[in-house]
Parts: sequence; structure tokens; C-alpha cells
Amino acid sequence: MTRTVPHCSRGFLLASLICLALPLAATAQDGDATAAADTARTPSITGVWGPRSHGSEVRIVGRDFGTREVDIASTLGPDSWVESSRDGTSLDRAKGATGWASFANNNAAFIDSGRYHSGTRSINASVDRSLDDDWNKVVHYKHDQRFDSIYATWWIYFDPIKYADNTQWKMWRVSDDAGTVTASDNCASPYQNSYWSEGDDPVEYETIFHCLFGCDWPAAMRCTADLVVDPPYEPRYGDPYQYRYHNRGATEDYAVNLPQPGTWCRAEIFLQASDVDVANGRFWLSINKPGEPRKIIDNWVDGLLTHTSECCSDQTNSWQHFVLHGYWDDNGGDFHDEEAAIYYDDVYLQFNGTARVELGNAAQFENCTQLEIQELRQWGDSEIVIELNHGAFTPGSDTWLYVVLDDGTVSNSMPARLKADSVDH
Repeated sequence: MTRTVPHCSRGFLLASLICLALPLAATAQDGDATAAADTARTPSITGVWGPRSHGSEVRIVGRDFGTREVDIASTLGPDSWVESSRDGTSLDRAKGATGWASFANNNAAFIDSGRYHSGTRSINASVDRSLDDDWNKVVHYKHDQRFDSIYATWWIYFDPIKYADNTQWKMWRVSDDAGTVTASDNCASPYQNSYWSEGDDPVEYETIFHCLFGCDWPAAMRCTADLVVDPPYEPRYGDPYQYRYHNRGATEDYAVNLPQPGTWCRAEIFLQASDVDVANGRFWLSINKPGEPRKIIDNWVDGLLTHTSECCSDQTNSWQHFVLHGYWDDNGGDFHDEEAAIYYDDVYLQFNGTARVELGNAAQFENCTQLEIQELRQWGDSEIVIELNHGAFTPGSDTWLYVVLDDGTVSNSMPARLKADSVDH
């Protein structure tokens, strides 16, 4: 959905005032931020109005939020298409799931009440390779227009049950191709890849920027070492079409950096395409595990080149597709009984920057061990309207609201005790 934000007035009165507090110092937290001092804005929340029930409309007032259009897709809220669908409903058949699909060769991802992060249902993308194809259970969103940036966050439950040497799991992918959701006419189609090996559990992970298939090849196989300036890319196993950001396997354990198997974890990515032949793209990845503060894993502040005149046949081409769960297989080996329990919940996609509202469990953003994204309705310089998302917080929980700007600068916190109903007593 795309919402245009008008100028917002502070002359309103809703049912109740949640709280009012003096602003604290803002901090920089996102991967693409350098420091709070680098921004011209220091967002400040001065008040929050509205009931505190799940799904209610809440207005956040303050200053220096900036202005922006709201362009999002999500599965948040008590009335979302995930919560409103019956068990077993495939993504292709879920009412209200505009843009969402599961274009598997055989078996599609479906709605399931057996496991969830919040509410009563989630998306079941579990794979049993004795029944499923490698690409089954894909969770796919096609935006109604092309985009050059995407902020995506979701809660993931991943439990690998059976796997062999070199089994691959691709958690997410961004692409411009409608059929295979790999690369076609765009210089870089990034995806997250992890390898699992019997006896060693996860052995490595990497972020791969899969290069163009649509060049005038073989003469123009142009995904060269210059594709990324800083830090340098390296060819992936000699494949001229695939270059990886880095491989943490040799230096840091998977368990430190990516979703913890068998628990609900929150993942976030931000990807900004570069200008043509200018290495000014951005990419970062964060993970929030149970009981731990949010952690920035990959942080490419600058130096990423995703579009080159040597490689792209269409210089105006941008991404249009986002995919969760792209693959679970032993990468062409003889083992065909891979199995994994995979569930996705509270998926939130934003196509014009990372500015957002978060609900956390601590009065300092950096101390929060649980953060729940809030669904935006309007965003103005002095007023933001959200649909309050409790996520996994229960009524009666003491929580704090935060405004986060595109450069990662975080506002002061504003406390809000959550309510069970729509009346704020």
C-alpha cells in the first residue's frame, strides 16, 4: 500500500493521552548511521495519544521527524490477512493478501496456527524434501512498482531437522525477476545464504550479490572485482556471475550472528541500490535473538555498486520482488531427505527508507531485547500515526515507543503500558 502523508496539525484530541515526558538524547543505532551528530535532525517525542490496545490507532507527536510518503506491505495486526485466514490456506488463496504469493513448483507456503510469534497464526514454509521440491514454500511479495531501496523485517522460526554436507538455506532474496526470483536484467540480485553440514551444524554464511544473466554474454560477463569498491568483492568459487559480500564462517560462528535455530528471532535488512557506475549503495543486516539486544551483523555503509553500465542492459531497471525462504537443499548432492521447520510472522516491508516506529521493552533503545515494528499510517514532521502492534508483548506490559530516522538516529523513549481492549481506562 502507498499512503501520501499530508501536513499534520497538532490541534487534535483523541480518547486519551498515553503519556508525556521530557525528551532524552537521541542515539544512532542502525547499520547505515555513523553517529547522531552527523544528522541535522534530532527527533523528539513529546506525547502519544490514543488507546493502547493491539490494532488501535495511535498518534505520536513531537518535532523533527521529517516528512515522507508511507509505502509499506505487512502482515501485522489483528485483522491482517494472516490472522484472518483459516489454517491450511495457501498464500495464493488468502483473502486480502494482495501482492503476496507462494509460486512453488508443487507445495505452497500456508497459514498455520500451530506456531506463531504473535497473534494466533503465522506463515508455515516448512520443507520436507521427500515431499517438496528445492524451491517449494517460497514466500513471495511483488510490489506494484519497481523500487531502489527496501527495508524488510520479519520474525523467523528456523529448525533444521535433517541435512547433509553442503545443505543450503536461503533466508531472503531481492530481485527484479518474476519467474525464478533470481537475477535477470538487474546487475545485482542479493540473497542471504547459509551452509549446513552433518556433524558441523552451520559452517558458514554469506551475503551474495548474484549478477546479471541478461548481458550480451559470453563476451560481456562483466561481474568483475570492481563491482564493489570497499570492501572488495571476491568471485564465489570462480563463478563469474556470483560475488559475495563476505563469508563469516572462518572467523565468526553462525550461532553468534544469524537466527538461533528452534526459537523465534527477528531479522532486519536494508538495501539501497547504487547509482549507475557509482559505488554508493548500502546494505546492512541485524538480528534480534531472545534475551539479547539487537545486533548489527553486516554493515556496508558505502562502497556497494549494484548497477553498472558494463553489466546492465537496462540502466533504469530496479528491483520489484522480495522473497523469504528461497531454498533448502544439499546443493545438487545425493541426499534428498532434507527437512526443516520454517515459520515467518509479522513481516513488514518498506520501500522508501528505514524511518520507522518501534515498541521496545526498555527505556533505552540499545538495551531493548525485544522490539516490535509498528505499522505506519501517516508520517509528518510533527505527527506520526501508527496502528499499534503489540507483537509478542502481553496486555499490561510496560513498553516504550521510539521513532527511528533513516540515518539510524533514535528519538527519546516514551513509555506506554499496553491494554487488552480498545478503551483506555
